[in-house]
Amino acid sequence: MTIDASTQPGEASPEAQPRPNDRAVAIEQAAYRPYALLLAFLQKAEVDALFAQAPVRLRDDNTIADVMKQANYERRGLDPYRAGAPEPIAPELQSAVNEVRGRTAFKRHYVAKADFEFVRIPIASLLTPQWLADIGYVSELANRLPDESNPPADFAFCFPEGDLDEPIINGNTVVFSSHVPNVAIAPVPVVRRVGEAFELVLRAEPRPNLVMVAELDGRLILENGVHKALALLTKGRTHLSAVLKRVGRPEELAIQQQSSLFAPQTYFKAVRPPLVTDFLQPVAVPALWRATTNIWRVVVQVEQIPAPALRSG
Repeated sequence: MTIDASTQPGEASPEAQPRPNDRAVAIEQAAYRPYALLLAFLQKAEVDALFAQAPVRLRDDNTIADVMKQANYERRGLDPYRAGAPEPIAPELQSAVNEVRGRTAFKRHYVAKADFEFVRIPIASLLTPQWLADIGYVSELANRLPDESNPPADFAFCFPEGDLDEPIINGNTVVFSSHVPNVAIAPVPVVRRVGEAFELVLRAEPRPNLVMVAELDGRLILENGVHKALALLTKGRTHLSAVLKRVGRPEELAIQQQSSLFAPQTYFKAVRPPLVTDFLQPVAVPALWRATTNIWRVVVQVEQIPAPALRSG
């Protein structure tokens, strides 16, 4: 499978005469990223609100009515869902599994919250935890993968170790930035005594970003890793490595379920729920989303407030 993630205009030949508005068009296109939207799995009112409130636009001058009609037509032709079975990780990858298990972040964010096992899962059986995918980011991730299947490299791709760029300090403010939402900041400070003083410490660390799957009533739900799964698909892989937990209720899933995508008749009980692979199928609506950068700002504010002394007794 291939993805055309280009939003840049082609280079003009030296003898070409640019039109007066070419530069404006180039700037406008560079400000947007290609996305795929599973609008056919959303309620019509939610789709209308999306285009009214979010920085998204359709491609090729399509109308919402036109793309919804086509997407709903494509959805009716989808094959019923067939769940695949998780498989054990290959023995030669056991040392890599042990390395992930030994990470402090894995112990804090995974082991402390659920019982996980390392497995290999068919990508075609994964329900998506979201209705949109950044196709440009998928292409960027795919470029990091070997062209041919490479079990150690593919495993490491699914279980990356986080890294943060150094923030800047401006007065009482610390600012982190990243193209992807990969910064986790604990909002509650830790108080440490150092001699006669106290240190107030806030912890900023890479957001856990392992491929994570939950099994619920025989369905395999991808809780994290949509773009990694799509990148693997574009490189011809049929399976991915993941940490798997088994749950008994939708409330135990680590996904935001406010969207109509997760309505029981659409998701948990549907004959054909929305799958990760749908982002690469005609049922997905191509769109352009305003390119953004993520900013995290931590501000330290000191206030001295006089308060009435309490009376004893």
